[in-house]
Amino acid sequence: SVRVTTLSGEAKALPGLFPSTSMAELRESVSKALGARNHEMSLCLGSVAFQPSDDSKKLAELGIAEGSELLLVIVHFVRALVGKWAPAPEDHSEWMRGMTIFEDGTFHTKSGQLKDGVLRVVSQAERKINLKRTCVDSNDHVFTVDEDNQTMRG
Repeated sequence: SVRVTTLSGEAKALPGLFPSTSMAELRESVSKALGARNHEMSLCLGSVAFQPSDDSKKLAELGIAEGSELLLVIVHFVRALVGKWAPAPEDHSEWMRGMTIFEDGTFHTKSGQLKDGVLRVVSQAERKINLKRTCVDSNDHVFTVDEDNQTMRG
Protein backbone atom coordinates (compact mmCIF):
# COMPACT_ATOMS: atom_id res chain seq x y z
CA SER A 1 0.00 0.00 0.00
CA VAL A 2 0.88 3.68 -0.30
CA ARG A 3 0.40 5.93 2.73
CA VAL A 4 -0.97 9.45 2.28
CA THR A 5 -0.72 11.98 5.12
CA THR A 6 -2.32 15.43 5.34
CA LEU A 7 -0.69 18.48 6.92
CA SER A 8 -3.02 18.01 9.91
CA GLY A 9 -1.60 14.52 10.45
CA GLU A 10 -4.52 12.46 9.16
CA ALA A 11 -3.14 9.42 7.35
CA LYS A 12 -4.65 6.70 5.18
CA ALA A 13 -3.13 3.62 3.62
CA LEU A 14 -4.26 3.04 0.05
CA PRO A 15 -4.12 -0.66 -0.78
CA GLY A 16 -4.61 -2.13 -4.24
CA LEU A 17 -2.28 0.17 -6.13
CA PHE A 18 0.09 -1.30 -8.69
CA PRO A 19 3.16 -0.03 -10.57
CA SER A 20 0.86 0.24 -13.61
CA THR A 21 -1.69 2.42 -11.76
CA SER A 22 -1.78 5.94 -13.21
CA MET A 23 -1.36 9.10 -11.17
CA ALA A 24 -4.93 10.05 -12.16
CA GLU A 25 -6.18 6.79 -10.62
CA LEU A 26 -4.12 7.42 -7.49
CA ARG A 27 -5.57 10.94 -7.21
CA GLU A 28 -9.08 9.48 -7.43
CA SER A 29 -8.25 6.99 -4.66
CA VAL A 30 -6.86 9.78 -2.46
CA SER A 31 -9.96 11.87 -3.14
CA LYS A 32 -12.25 9.05 -2.01
CA ALA A 33 -10.16 8.01 1.00
CA LEU A 34 -9.56 11.49 2.41
CA GLY A 35 -12.55 13.41 1.10
CA ALA A 36 -10.39 15.90 -0.77
CA ARG A 37 -11.56 17.37 -4.05
CA ASN A 38 -9.27 16.30 -6.86
CA HIS A 39 -8.65 19.82 -8.16
CA GLU A 40 -7.72 21.10 -4.68
CA MET A 41 -5.03 18.46 -4.11
CA SER A 42 -1.29 18.75 -4.38
CA LEU A 43 0.50 15.42 -3.85
CA CYS A 44 4.18 15.32 -2.93
CA LEU A 45 6.75 12.55 -2.61
CA GLY A 46 9.71 13.95 -0.69
CA SER A 47 10.62 17.22 -2.40
CA VAL A 48 8.74 16.36 -5.62
CA ALA A 49 5.31 17.95 -6.13
CA PHE A 50 3.42 16.12 -8.86
CA GLN A 51 2.02 18.19 -11.72
CA PRO A 52 -1.08 17.80 -13.91
CA SER A 53 1.24 16.54 -16.65
CA ASP A 54 1.98 13.52 -14.42
CA ASP A 55 -1.65 12.31 -14.46
CA SER A 56 -1.15 9.90 -17.35
CA LYS A 57 2.12 8.50 -15.97
CA LYS A 58 2.33 5.20 -14.14
CA LEU A 59 3.26 5.15 -10.46
CA ALA A 60 6.43 3.19 -11.30
CA GLU A 61 7.56 6.00 -13.63
CA LEU A 62 7.03 8.52 -10.83
CA GLY A 63 8.98 6.60 -8.19
CA ILE A 64 5.87 5.69 -6.19
CA ALA A 65 6.08 2.10 -4.97
CA GLU A 66 4.82 -0.17 -2.22
CA GLY A 67 5.51 1.57 1.10
CA SER A 68 5.84 5.07 -0.36
CA GLU A 69 4.61 7.95 1.80
CA LEU A 70 2.96 10.89 0.08
CA LEU A 71 2.02 14.27 1.53
CA LEU A 72 -1.38 15.71 0.62
CA VAL A 73 -1.67 19.49 0.65
CA ILE A 74 -5.09 21.07 0.13
CA VAL A 75 -4.93 24.24 -1.97
CA HIS A 76 -7.70 26.47 -0.67
CA PHE A 77 -7.48 29.47 -3.03
CA VAL A 78 -9.10 27.51 -5.88
CA ARG A 79 -12.42 27.56 -3.98
CA ALA A 80 -12.60 31.30 -4.66
CA LEU A 81 -12.44 30.66 -8.42
CA VAL A 82 -15.89 29.07 -8.57
CA GLY A 83 -18.28 31.09 -10.71
CA LYS A 84 -18.45 32.90 -14.03
CA TRP A 85 -15.35 34.37 -15.66
CA ALA A 86 -14.93 36.65 -18.66
CA PRO A 87 -11.86 37.56 -20.71
CA ALA A 88 -10.43 41.04 -20.20
CA PRO A 89 -11.88 43.53 -22.72
CA GLU A 90 -8.53 43.76 -24.53
CA ASP A 91 -8.30 39.95 -24.73
CA HIS A 92 -10.62 38.83 -27.48
CA SER A 93 -10.39 35.19 -26.42
CA GLU A 94 -13.27 33.10 -27.73
CA TRP A 95 -11.96 30.22 -25.62
CA MET A 96 -12.46 32.17 -22.35
CA ARG A 97 -15.84 33.63 -23.30
CA GLY A 98 -18.66 32.37 -21.08
CA MET A 99 -16.36 30.39 -18.77
CA THR A 100 -17.90 28.94 -15.63
CA ILE A 101 -15.84 27.10 -13.03
CA PHE A 102 -17.83 24.72 -10.83
CA GLU A 103 -17.29 23.59 -7.22
CA ASP A 104 -16.04 20.16 -8.32
CA GLY A 105 -13.21 21.72 -10.37
CA THR A 106 -14.80 21.16 -13.76
CA PHE A 107 -15.48 24.04 -16.11
CA HIS A 108 -17.43 24.96 -19.22
CA THR A 109 -16.11 27.53 -21.65
CA LYS A 110 -16.38 28.93 -25.17
CA SER A 111 -19.92 30.10 -24.37
CA GLY A 112 -20.87 26.62 -23.16
CA GLN A 113 -19.66 24.78 -26.26
CA LEU A 114 -16.84 23.05 -24.34
CA LYS A 115 -17.97 21.14 -21.27
CA ASP A 116 -15.07 18.79 -20.55
CA GLY A 117 -12.67 21.10 -18.71
CA VAL A 118 -10.84 20.38 -15.46
CA LEU A 119 -9.02 22.86 -13.22
CA ARG A 120 -5.74 21.67 -11.69
CA VAL A 121 -3.21 23.43 -9.49
CA VAL A 122 0.26 23.68 -11.02
CA SER A 123 1.87 25.65 -8.17
CA GLN A 124 0.29 26.70 -4.90
CA ALA A 125 3.12 29.12 -4.06
CA GLU A 126 2.97 30.82 -7.47
CA ARG A 127 -0.86 30.54 -7.61
CA LYS A 128 -0.66 28.89 -11.04
CA ILE A 129 -3.54 26.81 -12.35
CA ASN A 130 -4.05 24.79 -15.50
CA LEU A 131 -7.44 24.89 -17.22
CA LYS A 132 -7.40 21.89 -19.52
CA ARG A 133 -9.93 19.85 -21.43
CA THR A 134 -10.08 16.12 -20.79
CA CYS A 135 -10.03 15.12 -24.47
CA VAL A 136 -6.95 13.60 -26.10
CA ASP A 137 -4.27 16.09 -27.23
CA SER A 138 -5.86 19.00 -25.37
CA ASN A 139 -3.84 22.15 -24.77
CA ASP A 140 -2.63 23.45 -21.43
CA HIS A 141 -4.04 26.85 -20.48
CA VAL A 142 -1.86 27.95 -17.55
CA PHE A 143 -2.87 31.04 -15.59
CA THR A 144 -1.53 32.88 -12.57
CA VAL A 145 -4.31 33.91 -10.20
CA ASP A 146 -3.94 37.32 -8.53
CA GLU A 147 -4.03 37.48 -4.71
CA ASP A 148 -7.55 38.94 -4.80
CA ASN A 149 -8.81 35.91 -6.79
CA GLN A 150 -10.46 38.29 -9.27
CA THR A 151 -7.98 38.08 -12.15
CA MET A 152 -6.21 35.26 -13.99
CA ARG A 153 -3.31 36.07 -16.27
CA GLY A 154 -1.87 33.66 -18.80
